[in-house]
Amino acid sequence: MNIKSELQKAVLLFLTESSMTGYEICKELMATQVWTANHQQVYRELHLLNDKLCVEFEEIPQNGKPDKKLYSITDIGRSVVSKFSQSIDIKKTTYHSESTLMLKACNSNYFNALKEKLTLDIELLEIELPRIDDEIEYAILYRQLSMMRTERDYAKSALLTIKSIKHQQQLSKVA
Repeated sequence: MNIKSELQKAVLLFLTESSMTGYEICKELMATQVWTANHQQVYRELHLLNDKLCVEFEEIPQNGKPDKKLYSITDIGRSVVSKFSQSIDIKKTTYHSESTLMLKACNSNYFNALKEKLTLDIELLEIELPRIDDEIEYAILYRQLSMMRTERDYAKSALLTIKSIKHQQQLSKVA
């Protein structure tokens, strides 16, 4: 069986460590920053993985609340993890993003706000990074820090490009 969804792969990886509820998976995704997803996305992927027999769940009754589901990985799920853990299938990297659209729109307000936000996020991550003991988590956060720095540099470059374009447009109007 081939799983194409990166979020499904992340969920299966977490379930190889221990059985978890959907809520716990969401918390782990946010804490480790392996993948970004909201609760709704995680529960949808868990449902699809259950349909594919990659996970199973046990309903745990709760007083005054809906039953919670404790998800576990199945042998099929472990086989899927084994397969993609050894895969060398590299997907085509795409570089289009909201920033690309905002540059095309010459939106300097967007890039000023992005630069400020990234500067703050980078400062926080630079404080947090030396405190990380887990090598995998450190590598993930280091990669994120590198990407944030690159995106901040792109925002600075975009601001210069927009300034130049607007200057040329003003000169064209005068001429």
